[in-house]
Amino acid sequence: MNGQAILPPPLLLTASPGDVPPARSLEGILNPRPSERYHLRMTTVRRIGNNPRWSDIVIHAGTARWVEVAEDRHQGVAGQISQIFAQIDATLLSIGSSRADLLQIQIYLSDLADAAVLNELWDAWVPAGHPPVRACVGVQLGPGCLAEMIILAAAPAESTD
Repeated sequence: MNGQAILPPPLLLTASPGDVPPARSLEGILNPRPSERYHLRMTTVRRIGNNPRWSDIVIHAGTARWVEVAEDRHQGVAGQISQIFAQIDATLLSIGSSRADLLQIQIYLSDLADAAVLNELWDAWVPAGHPPVRACVGVQLGPGCLAEMIILAAAPAESTD
């Protein structure tokens, strides 16, 4: 790069027909010449099921983001992971997406020795030809919680709650 900052993805440019685009530097965007008729526009952030501490789902720029933990933490790791996958399916349905729209899942296990159980359930759950990006790490989770997942999925512009 030539030392100029690049425009971050959430910031979008719109132009009137016939306009000549300015340089894609941050300086050109923040300090446009008066003759340039470009307008900055942020895409809408949609929050579903929010409370003072977090939102259940956040949808922005065509991507939905949310976290899942098992509702019944009395089950073993296989039961908790299966619950999480069912909860992901329910959320995908509620936002108008599917497993094929999954982009990334970050998986946290309280014991990495459970990765073999995760992989067996994962392979049966992920649609062939549409695996999302995935990372799995071992961490200390809350009491009774054996797995937690952070999910990103493509979401249609208009979805239902």
